Amino acid sequence: MSYGSQLYPYWLGQNPQPLPYGSFSSTQSQTVSGANVTTIMTYNNTDAASQTYNSGSRIYVQATGVYRVLSSVQFDTTSGGSQRVTYWFRKNGTNIANTASTFTIANNAENVGTVEIIVFLLAGDYVELVMQSPDTNMTAAYFAPSGVAPNNIPAIPSIITVLQKIA
Repeated sequence: MSYGSQLYPYWLGQNPQPLPYGSFSSTQSQTVSGANVTTIMTYNNTDAASQTYNSGSRIYVQATGVYRVLSSVQFDTTSGGSQRVTYWFRKNGTNIANTASTFTIANNAENVGTVEIIVFLLAGDYVELVMQSPDTNMTAAYFAPSGVAPNNIPAIPSIITVLQKIA
């Protein structure tokens, strides 16, 4: 089976060329910079990557194409009541239209927000994720691993973003 011009089947004896991909996460909690202030989210881990890389907040691609980008954020607040948070994607520092999502975090509970987009990127372009909330205690929260094997739970990153070239 062939997926586009960059991936070839092994059984035809050709050297397969993997499509660019990346998986990036953060093991740091990230609090909004202030009430209704756009806060750029950052990554401190590259979990897997080919022809993509991260530089703090920016995820760069090295090949032109159409990319699927999926991000999940573990939101948390200590303010009590119901608190809103909105987050969205940017491309090269400019908001990407129609990518924002708003979540309400109720009664100090955590909530995972997930957004997926399809975006055309040129080699050298980058995407980043930003958040904004009127609640100054709104956080993309990291939770350390817990428990004892065999019932242990792995760490919960504050943010995970994966991207994959699809065309």
